[in-house]
Amino acid sequence: QSAIDQSQIESLLRGAIQCEYKNAKPIDFYDDIPNKYIVFSNFYRPEHLLIDGQEWPTTEHYFHAMKFLKDVDDIHHKEYREIIRQSNTPYKSKQLGNQRATGYQVSQPLNKTDKRNLGDLIKKYKTNVSLIDKWDSIRDNVMYIAVKEKFTQNKKLKDLLLSTKGFVLREASTRDGYWGTDKDGSGKN
Repeated sequence: QSAIDQSQIESLLRGAIQCEYKNAKPIDFYDDIPNKYIVFSNFYRPEHLLIDGQEWPTTEHYFHAMKFLKDVDDIHHKEYREIIRQSNTPYKSKQLGNQRATGYQVSQPLNKTDKRNLGDLIKKYKTNVSLIDKWDSIRDNVMYIAVKEKFTQNKKLKDLLLSTKGFVLREASTRDGYWGTDKDGSGKN
């Protein structure tokens, strides 16, 4: 990895976060939009994603597991982070990571067995694990680390990202006003 490639990637990622290209044409991506930009979704499984010495299935898995670093050495926190890391879909990792917001409620599109199993896991760990302090103030940096590693470790993804210079990348989620565009396009992304 050359320093030029690294700085280009960092510039594009920071530019997307800060929306430096206010008059630029948007590129919309989301896990259910069938185009080549689906790889920008946090649900996309890259060929490699090694962060902090561990292989992660997706950036979504990493992001949600990092919510539970409150007590790094506590066995319950370690177990819960590992359960999130090993969950077989990014959607399940998100449900496990969002236990603060969802409580014991696990929403669709899971089958009844998965829904019950996730609910049981959340209930089991609810009293033993808690979110890292000030999560909302560090979540952008956690996501930045995950996305940066995804694109620096995977040449095809890096090349596609670099080809978007001059465009605004938007996660076209109508249900997420923080990371996505939200229903009316007013999202912070």
